[in-house]
Amino acid sequence: MFGFVLSAVSPAVVVPGLLNLQERSFGVKKGIPTLVIAAASMDDILAITGFSVMLGASLTGDHLGYALLNGIWEPTAGLICGILFGFIFRFFPSSENSSSTLLLYHITMLCLGGFTGMFVSKKIGIAGAGPMSCLVMAFVASLGWKKDVQHLEGIQKIIGVMWNLLQPFLFSLIGAEVLLQNLRSNLDNTILALLFGFVFRIITATIASFGGDFSLKEKVFIAVAWFPKATVQAAVGPQPLDYVLTYDKGEELENHAQKILTGAVLSIIMTAPIGAALIAILGPLLLTKDSKENERNFNELEENVSIIESRSEKSSEQV
Repeated sequence: MFGFVLSAVSPAVVVPGLLNLQERSFGVKKGIPTLVIAAASMDDILAITGFSVMLGASLTGDHLGYALLNGIWEPTAGLICGILFGFIFRFFPSSENSSSTLLLYHITMLCLGGFTGMFVSKKIGIAGAGPMSCLVMAFVASLGWKKDVQHLEGIQKIIGVMWNLLQPFLFSLIGAEVLLQNLRSNLDNTILALLFGFVFRIITATIASFGGDFSLKEKVFIAVAWFPKATVQAAVGPQPLDYVLTYDKGEELENHAQKILTGAVLSIIMTAPIGAALIAILGPLLLTKDSKENERNFNELEENVSIIESRSEKSSEQV
């Protein structure tokens, strides 16, 4: 369970940094920003699924086979619900509404859909389906909203403001669960485990990127970009301790759960600021910036093609 908690990449750190590099045309030609963001999302899905399986096997007393089936069922249910809600949000309400009204509707529906997924899934006993449904719902809905770029950008800006306002509460809540004496007692071993995990993670990510047409610098950047931890750790780190305390599972399991929570907090402290800084610093150094001249040539080519097409149409009309 501890391994799956630590393995998740933080979209809150990775996505803004990669989008900033994409806007500045770094690595866009090879699709590196898109690759890193998409792989980070898949990584989170795998980590949350694995965490749910281990939570069921270690704390609820379920048989490992049953916990594995339950762990597969929960994200599958979340995937189906997310796709369903996402398609509904793409076509409802009608686009005949004014742009400001439509924007308000879609923001409200995203928030209510997220709350519904999280609270209803927990109520009916498949808590692992909630995070998956939120992730898939927003992704599917945004694919439909991309047709109106201005509308999608408006949603992104509002969600960005909401995230900046609510983010401190998320990390404050996880920080409130950490006891200072437990942090001190588990500090050395936890940092050692984190360092070993980070080293192997970076090596493995570098090897995994050998399948693409990337230079060594780009492979190193991809590995470093998957380094930061934050939001997923803040969301799932306290869950084992919350379960142990709620169902009074005993002092031994409470100590184990405290270690997981401590590791989650330390992973955020150690990697979130460093990871964000590394993405911002190493991106321009390791990635190739796409030439503006190529972009200009492409635009000129498009203009020439349109001129030729208009002339050919005039010629055909004259004939």
